[in-house]
Amino acid sequence: MDLLSNVNIDKINAAIKEAIQTKKEISSLKKEVLQMSKDAIELAESGKFAAAEAVLYASERKINRIKSYLRTSIISLHFQSDLLYSVEKEYCEAVIVCYVMTNREIPGYEELGVDPLVFIHSFVEAVSELGKINEKLENRNRITANKLAMQDITVRLEELKHYAGSVTGDIDNQLDKLRHKIYTGKTDVDVTPEDAL
Repeated sequence: MDLLSNVNIDKINAAIKEAIQTKKEISSLKKEVLQMSKDAIELAESGKFAAAEAVLYASERKINRIKSYLRTSIISLHFQSDLLYSVEKEYCEAVIVCYVMTNREIPGYEELGVDPLVFIHSFVEAVSELGKINEKLENRNRITANKLAMQDITVRLEELKHYAGSVTGDIDNQLDKLRHKIYTGKTDVDVTPEDAL
């Protein structure tokens, strides 16, 4: 009896080569998405909101390509989840920042097509990023609604504190840092979104 009669080594080799190539293409797309997310935030900070939107749209298309690759690939689930987490988190962070800066209602995780926990972590990162942007804008003597939005988002995140840190990625500690950033900032002026920008 040939114990290896059902094992097609050539087929296995071909599948592995295909997976390696797919992984390279996905890694390249990941780098592009991460850079595009940073670019979108920088464009929004400069007031180039239409350009930021265009970058986010292109970024979303690349994420969809990644998801399409992953649906048909034999790449390990660990790699898949790690990869999707990082690209979706950066993308969502950029979306949240751009929406806050243009005084629009932030889309939910369902609308963005991401996992709820990815969305939560994006919120935390977005608040931190808005804090940095707020400082820069204040240094240029521009009044913004970013601080008010940061406070609102932080209050909403407080609702998640009772969940285990293993689930939320230790939101509690991150919120403490965010509160410090918000309430020890340079500005003591709170404005409404209508007054800003």
